[in-house]
Amino acid sequence: MEWRREDCRTVAWAALTVLPVSESTNADLKARAEAGAPDGAALRAVRQTGGKGREGRAWESPEGNLYLSFLKRPVAPKARWAELSFLTAVALAEVLDRHTAGRIAVKWPNDLLLDGRKISGILLETAGDDGLVIGVGVNVLHAPTDDRVRTPAAALAPEADPSLTARICDEVLVAFGEWYSRWERYGFEPVRARWVAMAFGLGTTVDVAAGEGRQTGRFEGLDTDGALLLDQQGEKRRILAGDVIFPTAA
Repeated sequence: MEWRREDCRTVAWAALTVLPVSESTNADLKARAEAGAPDGAALRAVRQTGGKGREGRAWESPEGNLYLSFLKRPVAPKARWAELSFLTAVALAEVLDRHTAGRIAVKWPNDLLLDGRKISGILLETAGDDGLVIGVGVNVLHAPTDDRVRTPAAALAPEADPSLTARICDEVLVAFGEWYSRWERYGFEPVRARWVAMAFGLGTTVDVAAGEGRQTGRFEGLDTDGALLLDQQGEKRRILAGDVIFPTAA
């Protein structure tokens, strides 16, 4: 089924709160969600002191980058909530693409790349029985220089005016709202198709690290539930969790 933009209302955001400093916008918003914050509450911090990514990894959070979390209380079954990571990536990628001449691409399961270097991460965390906090971190003005990371980082616009970060925040909320409405109306397929169209390394041989093990195969795209599809010498394999490692980042 094709979607039409006019069919897709935007999400009504309850409020955007901007904090000068937060330990973690996800943690702060989770606490607010569990205390009854409404669907659509959003929180941005100028800087974080304890930002984190997947599996508790530290996320450097200097002033000038985007640290944004927003709350959704989806009516869809919880089994589908993980689809919102891909939806967020698509919306965010479309926004960031407007602000750079480089190539913005998505990387499974929840990163964005600028010319092959990590520029953004997405973290989903449940809040109570019916809440989902979606956290977005973007290297707008600054990028970490840690040589130990699997994927080197980049900043979107190191020379830009600091006001760019607030503008990107507003644009992300609008873009997410449009895609969320589309997801509610048409399901995951439009999101999946758009994500695959922007995927980094599609058709190339990759490693997928999960725990102590690795799977190697040709990256074929996403399954209908967001699982990574690998072709291992003609055998199709679904990967539900792990980190994709490209040969240049191994």
